[in-house]
Amino acid sequence: MASIAVLAQGTLFKFAPVGAVIGSAVTFPEAIKIGAPNSKFDLLDVTSHDSSGGFKEYIPGLIDGENATVEANFVPTNTFQIDARVDALNRQKDNMSIIFPVPSAGAPGVGSTMVFAAYFVGWQPTADAGAVLRIAVTAKVTGLQTWS
Repeated sequence: MASIAVLAQGTLFKFAPVGAVIGSAVTFPEAIKIGAPNSKFDLLDVTSHDSSGGFKEYIPGLIDGENATVEANFVPTNTFQIDARVDALNRQKDNMSIIFPVPSAGAPGVGSTMVFAAYFVGWQPTADAGAVLRIAVTAKVTGLQTWS
């Protein structure tokens, strides 16, 4: 059977302030690695003296959208990379999206874009000797993530 894997090249990470004009989102430039946020729910311990067989019991609690991450080539003068830092310092909530490539022009794009609100909470440039400048950016998701 032939693989149905999809090349990640062309994946985009976009952000814009909440309430901004639709379509004003900018692409985070020079992205090398984009990590979509994980959704994880807490398990709440509901063990009581009535629990059977000495085993703990749990029920699902609230869902945490966790973090989205971007690693990129750092361009110290790039407006959009600087905007992520400014948004973090201003504690500004942004609308963000990760747009994944669709396998081919004829294939349906169901589930190709993940949309969520988040705060930039990490912005860390690195400068290793003999390497290009890099930056790692982290965004903490707040609320529901949707797919389209």
